[in-house]
Parts: sequence; C-alpha cells; structure tokens
Amino acid sequence: MTDSSSSLRLAISDLKDTMVYKFELLRDELQEVKNQMADLNQSVADLQAAVSAVAERVGQLLGPLQQQIANLQAALQTERDAAAALAVAEDAEDVQQNQALADAQAATDAALANAQQAADSIETEVSKLNQVAATPVE
Repeated sequence: MTDSSSSLRLAISDLKDTMVYKFELLRDELQEVKNQMADLNQSVADLQAAVSAVAERVGQLLGPLQQQIANLQAALQTERDAAAALAVAEDAEDVQQNQALADAQAATDAALANAQQAADSIETEVSKLNQVAATPVE
C-alpha cells in the first residue's frame, strides 16, 4: 500500500504542479489581455481627440464659408434686381443680349445651389464627426 500511496502522492503532486503552471499561464494571458485593452482604450481616446480636432477645424472653416454664401446670396439678389431693371429699360431689339443675361443668371444660380449643397454636406459631416467624438470610451 505504500507504493500505491506513494504513486498517488506523486500523481497528486504532478497534478498540483500542472494546475499551478496552468494558473500562472492564465494569469499571464489575462494580464496581456488587460494590457491590450488599455492600449485599445488609449487608441480609442486618441482617435476621439483627433476626430474632435477635425470637427473643430471643419467648424472653423464652415463658419466663413457660410458667411461667404450669405454674401453671395445678397450679391446675387442685387444682381437680379439690377438685371430686372435693365431688362425693363432695354429695347425689345436686344433679345440676344437678354438671353445671355438669363444664361448668366442661370449659371450663377446653379453655382450658388452647388455651393449651398456643398456647405450642407459639410455641415452634415461635421455633425457626424461630432457624434463620433461625443461617443464615450467603453
């Protein structure tokens, strides 16, 4: 019974050593996962800071762009008013000149519409960036 008891103790000792080794491996792997999670959280925080900086810069650029669009709209209205007054004053024989003026107005209207659409698109993207920047790090 001593050989059996001795074999059993040896087997238990080997099992204990194996369990300790496995526990240490798991502990090391868990620490590595924690380190990777900390790195990931830092990367997410860095990304959010970068997105905030981009959103802020776009906002700085968008403000003057919107002001320029408002100025262009006011100038366009002035041009329209002047064109209407000119059209009334012109002789009916100047049909070709009136057509060129109408074409120029249409081109200006199209350019202004494109500029407004671009500003709206930028504003939408800034909103999306602000939402990304406002998302908390988990």
